[in-house]
Amino acid sequence: MVNISNKSFLPYLFVVVLTISVLIKGGFDDSVWLLSGVLASALLVFRFQRVPPKPRLIMFGSLVVLYILSALFHGALRENLSGAAKPLVAFLWWLLLRQEKPDVRRALWISGTIAAAAGLISYALNLAGLPAYPGAVNNGRLYGTFQYANAYALFIAVCAFTGCNDLSVRHRYIKITSLVLTHAALLLTLSVGGIAVYALAWFLLTFQRRRKALKYWLVGVPAAAFAGFLAVGIRPVSTFLDRILHISDALAIGARNILGIGPGRWKFEFLEFQTTFYYVNKVHSAYAEVAAEAGYIALALVVIMVIYYIRKTKPGIYKIAALMILFHAAFDFSLSFFSVTLQLLALCTAGAEEGTAITPKPQLRLILAVPCLLLNLISFAPGTDINEMDRYRLLSERYLREGDIPGAVEAAFQSVEHAPYAVEAYTWVDTLTPLLDANAQEDCLDRITELKVYANAHKNPLAELARKLRDKYYSTLGD
Repeated sequence: MVNISNKSFLPYLFVVVLTISVLIKGGFDDSVWLLSGVLASALLVFRFQRVPPKPRLIMFGSLVVLYILSALFHGALRENLSGAAKPLVAFLWWLLLRQEKPDVRRALWISGTIAAAAGLISYALNLAGLPAYPGAVNNGRLYGTFQYANAYALFIAVCAFTGCNDLSVRHRYIKITSLVLTHAALLLTLSVGGIAVYALAWFLLTFQRRRKALKYWLVGVPAAAFAGFLAVGIRPVSTFLDRILHISDALAIGARNILGIGPGRWKFEFLEFQTTFYYVNKVHSAYAEVAAEAGYIALALVVIMVIYYIRKTKPGIYKIAALMILFHAAFDFSLSFFSVTLQLLALCTAGAEEGTAITPKPQLRLILAVPCLLLNLISFAPGTDINEMDRYRLLSERYLREGDIPGAVEAAFQSVEHAPYAVEAYTWVDTLTPLLDANAQEDCLDRITELKVYANAHKNPLAELARKLRDKYYSTLGD
């Protein structure tokens, strides 16, 4: 039986949880978040002995409350509650990591090596035509255990960077082997974002250590040059322009809704809120996603927390590694992976000041047990994976089966009105239109024209500019 009072227990547990989450799609699935939250809550009941500094505690706690309020306001559905649970789980692990700080470099060394080795083995097996880790390789790119190249590259890049600055004599040859594996895996991802933040980290370290800059420039400049080569030759700048489309819409949603559209609801609702034509079920920016899900107050809290961390934390390897993740999160959904979030929390905790030691009372232990119960109940909440556009589409199909063609067409138009930029909504109307008589068909065409004129007149200017730049970039490549 494990002795929870043993001081060495939590650091080892951190390594185990981080490594397991890395191997399970990087911890992207809701089930990984919920189970890890239950574990953290249960351990806090026994191990809560240190309160973090009040400013950080208040800001992080307020963010969790805002997410819960947004979930309840938009209906206590499973998707909403699972989305709201993620900040809560992060908060619980943040508290737990502050009780006894783990050896972050060793944890990242172990988990990064395992993630890189698993990815490289899968890559080799794929080249040999043998069964490999599902989704680990896609079109010649290494997606790794995350099944998503960019987040996998970010995790590996942080592990490689911290490993390069921790070549202790005791494990020197083992760590050199680890660095070879992590750097090889990072390059095979062909991820512009992952390699770029790795190069950025070396430049920041160079700036921090100006007196000993030469050897870091020798590493940083080639890394930056290689990242630039990838940006131009393999991953064109159109990727960035593609993301601006939905990032700008997500920010606009947050400006119109004080509590956002609800945690975890973007993939169901974006068709109704988008202001130009695209299809993406995840906002490629953690900050824009916060604005869309919980509103601008939540976004302001996140920005203040980041600024507070930058200003109050002493310079060092941990701070630079944390900035790698925070910068990458501006243009990707990397923090949706539990392993990346846990990595960030550990880095932030390692460089932070100590909290206040306390003797927890039974009432406090009871309060800390509440999240454990709530996280267990989320899986029993009713769920839905349908938006208004699909709802009217299903109604239209029902009318069609019953032989009510006019009713089917009217429901199809209701679907278009709820999602005026969704191509599939227009396609369904085009499918039903020939079933009407000539006069009704002409009316349908006029109505479609009016809807498209309205849609074009109300496009998001920033998203439309990004779309035009993207199209021009593609046309230039074609020439």
